[in-house]
Amino acid sequence: MQRLSYPVLLLLLLSTAVRAQRSDPVFYIEHSINSNKLYYEVRRTASGSIDRKRPVQAHWIMWAKDSTGGKREDLSLLESKEAYGFTVKPVSTAGCFEMRIVSCSDRPLKVHLRNDMAVAETTIDGHFCSLAKVFVKVGELTLVHLPTVAYVELFGNDLKTGQLRSEKVRGK
Repeated sequence: MQRLSYPVLLLLLLSTAVRAQRSDPVFYIEHSINSNKLYYEVRRTASGSIDRKRPVQAHWIMWAKDSTGGKREDLSLLESKEAYGFTVKPVSTAGCFEMRIVSCSDRPLKVHLRNDMAVAETTIDGHFCSLAKVFVKVGELTLVHLPTVAYVELFGNDLKTGQLRSEKVRGK
């Protein structure tokens, strides 16, 4: 019987650990500037539960740069602090987390698994919904100021009826 060298054994163990974790897309944000989309994903452990240490991650798919969707980028520091960054904390219900996006912290999201699918639930037009997409209509762009937000539109599915719901929220 041939013995495996330590580097080969270490590589096999690491590749198994990497495969053991996965992330599930939950919702995305698109905006009127270009076709890039920001995806929020729930990180899951090998057993399938939500990773308690880092439950949510976000990244851009740079569709405007690569139409195959192969180009990914992390949030910039400015994006994390002022617009798309988020906080996540566990709540009393096991496996549930409260997520708040920096730019709309007054609308919390309940992140958890429903029928083994990762979901982010919130209120849309007065109905409790599973959030699917957020569209940001960007207002005036100038060289002197950061872009303004004309409005934000939330899209999701009503948890009771399955009906598609949307709500337009004016920018600040």
